[in-house]
Parts: sequence; C-alpha cells; structure tokens
Amino acid sequence: MIDIIKKSIFETNNFEKLQAALLDSKINKNLLLNNLFSSLPAFIVTHILESNNRQVLLVTPDKDTAEKLYDDCLLLLGKENVCLFGERPSKDVQLLDLKLSMM
Repeated sequence: MIDIIKKSIFETNNFEKLQAALLDSKINKNLLLNNLFSSLPAFIVTHILESNNRQVLLVTPDKDTAEKLYDDCLLLLGKENVCLFGERPSKDVQLLDLKLSMM
C-alpha cells in the first residue's frame, strides 16, 4: 500500500520538477526547499534516496520535528534505512578519546 502511495506522489508534475532540480543540484551542489508541511519532507527524502541513491542528512530545528520526520521516514523507507541522532546533551561534556595505543 505504501508503495502505491509513493508511486502516485512521485509521478506528479511537482515531483518531476524536483527530480530535475536534484539533477541540476549535482552541478550546483545546493538545493533549497522551503514551506514543506506535514509528511512532505519525508516523501522528498524518500524520493532522493530511491531515485538518486544518495544519502541525506536532515537537520531539524527541534526534537519534536526530528521525531516526526523520523517516524514518517521509518514508514516510507524501513527501519534499516533510517537513523535518528538525538539532541546534544544539555550540559557541556568533555570528549573521551578511546583509541587503543599499539605498542
């Protein structure tokens, strides 16, 4: 069922324009998308991953937005293709280097 929904969305005129912009962004390196609502960002990420075989890193303004996007992407892409990196600690922490020294 999800595949049918994805296919119907990806075959729209607007997603064809997005695909053209993505191909152009390989040259220009930047693509700015704004005013994206609801689950549309997850569909865009899914489209990028499935049509271009490119990894995507998304940075969200807050934890709630990240979790919503994560849930949407899980549904569209599956657990093995999605990772959520949590928010940074509220307190300053020191880095711990755990390299083994070879003698």
